Amino acid sequence: MPDKDKVIKGLECHAKGARGCPYENENGCQLLLCSDALALLKEQEAEPEIEGGGSTWFYVCSECHGAIDNNDRFCKHCGARLKRTVK
Repeated sequence: MPDKDKVIKGLECHAKGARGCPYENENGCQLLLCSDALALLKEQEAEPEIEGGGSTWFYVCSECHGAIDNNDRFCKHCGARLKRTVK
């Protein structure tokens, strides 16, 4: 798991073009920073869940439990990115 504070500091340094990036002395600095940032974002994805009962079943966001459509890419209630269940 990437260090969240290290990724944030690295992104801030690269955005400003400043020195002092924590990834600066590593081979493939920008690639490593991007892959760590992507890993952190994927960790925050919500999983669509099925709720209901009887003859009424529907998808909800695992973060806020707001009703969503199976085709939604983001929750319309909390904005969480939703993992695709069917590709």
